[in-house]
Amino acid sequence: MITDAELKDYVEGQDCRCSAWSESECGCDVDWTPKEVYELRYKLAKAEARAELIEKAAEGLVEALELIIMQDGTHTVKGGNVWMEDDIFCNVTDIIKAYTEAKEMQG
Repeated sequence: MITDAELKDYVEGQDCRCSAWSESECGCDVDWTPKEVYELRYKLAKAEARAELIEKAAEGLVEALELIIMQDGTHTVKGGNVWMEDDIFCNVTDIIKAYTEAKEMQG
C-alpha cells in the first residue's frame, strides 16, 4: 500500500517513460491506479480499524456491566438500569441490544 507521504504527491502513471496518456497506451508497466482509489482504500482501512476498536470496547463494557450486575452489592438493577450510589445509571438492556445489533450487522 502507498504511504501518506507518497499519496500526497501521487499522480497516476507518474513513472511512465513512454509518454503514454493512459494505462491502455503504456508499455512501461507502471501504476496507473487513480489517486481516489488509494484514498478510499486508506479511509476504508482506517474505518475498519476504528470499528474493531469500538467492538472491543463494547465487549469490555458489556462484560464489565455484567460483572457489576452479578457481583457488586453497591449497585442495584431496577427495570434494566444499573443504579449506582451517586444516582448515575445506565440502561444495560439498551447497551447490550445496541451491541448485539452491531454484531449482527457486521455479519
